[in-house]
Amino acid sequence: MIVILPSIKDIIINEVFTKDLRTKINHLSVEVIKEYPITGIGFGMQIYGNESLINLEKCNIQLTEEFWLKNSLFLTHNTMLDITVRIVIVGLFLYLYILLTAFL
Repeated sequence: MIVILPSIKDIIINEVFTKDLRTKINHLSVEVIKEYPITGIGFGMQIYGNESLINLEKCNIQLTEEFWLKNSLFLTHNTMLDITVRIVIVGLFLYLYILLTAFL
């Protein structure tokens, strides 16, 4: 842990978080969840790129400029965040409930 801590401190001080693509994707995903809180965006790989189904530009503008995602296609790299974007918080709780019952 002592070896890892200085590198984490350097990352925070050098503002690497704003330059990292995954951080930008996570911020945009949270904005998409805020934009579609009841229905989510649904399943399918083509939904993210389809401008008639999801307005990524509107969600992107709500972020600060340092977190803007320049291309219109993004895919979340986190399973829990991806489930939340697609089927909202209720779907995430159902998914976690299924996982919990499988282990108990």
